[in-house]
Amino acid sequence: MGLDFDKVFVEPLFHAYLLEGQSDILEKACEELVLRILCSSRPPCRKCDSCVKFLSGNHLDVKTIDGDSPIKEVREFLSDLWMSPSEGDKKIYIFKNADLLSEYSQNTLLLPIEEPPKGVYFIMLCRFFEKILPTVKSRCRTVSLGGEEPENEEYETYCRDFCSSLFGKDAVSVFSLLDFKKDGRDKFSEFIRYFCGYCRGRVKIALEKKDDISVSAYLSLLDTGLKWSEKSELNLNMSLAVTGFVSDCFFAVRGD
Repeated sequence: MGLDFDKVFVEPLFHAYLLEGQSDILEKACEELVLRILCSSRPPCRKCDSCVKFLSGNHLDVKTIDGDSPIKEVREFLSDLWMSPSEGDKKIYIFKNADLLSEYSQNTLLLPIEEPPKGVYFIMLCRFFEKILPTVKSRCRTVSLGGEEPENEEYETYCRDFCSSLFGKDAVSVFSLLDFKKDGRDKFSEFIRYFCGYCRGRVKIALEKKDDISVSAYLSLLDTGLKWSEKSELNLNMSLAVTGFVSDCFFAVRGD
């Protein structure tokens, strides 16, 4: 996927970014954003002292933490927020898998993101925006790095019937609905991407209706779909892959 970073990261750069997308795209975009913060050249030169230190993993003012870290570690991660940078005049805090941050951890970020010290930047990476608190999201410049799947009547019907069987706990129908064993990996991957878009749309509808049960159910399915969107690109046995995906979706809805 070719990204025009001049359009993605419009100048002047904001102090807090929330990026949504698949892991490989997020990694590239995060690297580019950090370089643009540290380097005055456009595009970043990747040769100056700041660029080289970051790209080699040795920049003291670029810190990273994973979203599934306990709140104690998140607080420790931010403990030097008000201290001067060790190198240059900028500090960058990166949160990978930000959608795994607990509600308590996200609330801890509210004040720092709203009123950050001069030269401090926050970059939050997530697979989907829906698990980020609105109060956090509203304080960030949001960038979706995934495209919407074009409408496909066949897949739309698959998704609707598949989810209906899942919610009805009809295991026989759930396992019989999808059969991509003969169609191959490309067809399966294409469907998974569409399924993620379908679930995301249902989450938004459920949020508007304030239907918390449906929001939770479709978020679980979206999470499952996004995990399988990465697995589906691997050289997996198709029979096992389809069975694994369907099983994970079934147990996601059941809450097991």
